[in-house]
Amino acid sequence: MSKASAAESNLSICFSCRHYPVVALEHGLTICVERENCHDIATYVQAELEPSLVHETKAQELQDEVVARAAGVFQWVVLIVPTILRLCRQGRPLKMISKKVREMPKELHNVYQALLDNVDKEDYPQSLQLIQWVHFALRPLTLKELRFAMTVDADVDETPIASCHDSAYFVETDDQMEKRVISLSGGLVEVREHGEEHVAQFIHQSVIDYMSGGGLRYFCSSPTNVVGRGHLQLLRSCIKYIAMEDMGYWSNRSKWDIEVDRDIQQRFPFLLYATTFWTSHAQIVEEQQTSQENLLQLFGFDFCRRWIHAYRSLCTSNFDRPVKYAVAGTTLLHVASRHGLLSIANAILATGDIDKDCTDSSGWTAILYAIVNGQDAIIQLLLTHGAKLDSGSRLKRRKMLDTTGELSIKTVELLLQQGFDFNSVIPNDATLFTAIVKRGDEALVERLIENGTNLNVADNNSWTPLMMAATMKHDEI
Repeated sequence: MSKASAAESNLSICFSCRHYPVVALEHGLTICVERENCHDIATYVQAELEPSLVHETKAQELQDEVVARAAGVFQWVVLIVPTILRLCRQGRPLKMISKKVREMPKELHNVYQALLDNVDKEDYPQSLQLIQWVHFALRPLTLKELRFAMTVDADVDETPIASCHDSAYFVETDDQMEKRVISLSGGLVEVREHGEEHVAQFIHQSVIDYMSGGGLRYFCSSPTNVVGRGHLQLLRSCIKYIAMEDMGYWSNRSKWDIEVDRDIQQRFPFLLYATTFWTSHAQIVEEQQTSQENLLQLFGFDFCRRWIHAYRSLCTSNFDRPVKYAVAGTTLLHVASRHGLLSIANAILATGDIDKDCTDSSGWTAILYAIVNGQDAIIQLLLTHGAKLDSGSRLKRRKMLDTTGELSIKTVELLLQQGFDFNSVIPNDATLFTAIVKRGDEALVERLIENGTNLNVADNNSWTPLMMAATMKHDEI
């Protein structure tokens, strides 16, 4: 823009937006698309309907009626035209077709409702599953992924399954799945090319708005907490897929190579998504205050081992590896503590058959994961069940130092109640208190002073907290 100004060039900028929020421009032209596109709509309707309508006069009347009722909303026409063509193929009279057009709601959300009414009642459970996957998936699913995801989803038992291919719900090919997607969604979901893959997505942003605004409740027996229940269903499918008996053929391998990995992705197309995102879905479910306690029996005794194997093998890019801690020895309690999955942690500890202080191969315990991630409720739960907080562990103090800038006041309160020593020396010869001062966390320093933390304790480099504050120019501290 600066170059255009210097060269005295004309620069035109087009802003595209909805009616809300209101964007007020002091200068320039405003074009309201639905007031200007009637000719384009008429051209589209004519091109779509003309081959199917024989009587020219009647056909023109029907086309004019569709254009008039559209009121400039192209998406309305796109939704109505397939219904008209279907009626034409059935040999319905033009008067009946015209009557059907007049009966169609003008508001898009009402049109979407009418289209869902056409879905066969016996398909409602799978229609809900499809819409949940398209709406709540954390990235778009390919048709192949969706075939396997919905097969696992269709099995409602809270037990692991043997193989997707043995299920009566399994769709054999992507072509079949594309037809199934359109049928189950009433045409509200389409398949689009995305690179070398074909992904399922809603046909328009207004469909997403409709689903978010209550459309998902259409198929739900329980209309409450649709978001939590939706993510719980997806989480359940991810867990069941990883725990599937069919996975046994590779999960015990000790060595991996590129050809083996390719074979895994061919045989188990949904494994990459399930491995990558099950923890993210679990977090959302917990945030929605939906209990996950009943999922415990789904995990099985070697779920974490299988997950780590798959994660370290398949998740090679930064996008595919949102979780950085999938290391040998990771337990379900470690995962629950890191992500704040309180209901799962509760269920695990309630069994009584768990080592609360076990470490993974990086030396992390469940309570350490909870501390460094600010999971106060998990910290309290672990302490209540007797988890040890050993401030004398050099490794634990090292981990604490790495995240002192992320500690919440509430977490510090819990640590102080347990007698955690913030003046203890860490491996680089500093103290935790000095490290917190260095980071400049005024509120944290104030709370530690109120608790009586010794201000004059020097670390092994002879630095006191005051000296550190002065050096770092933290005048408030």
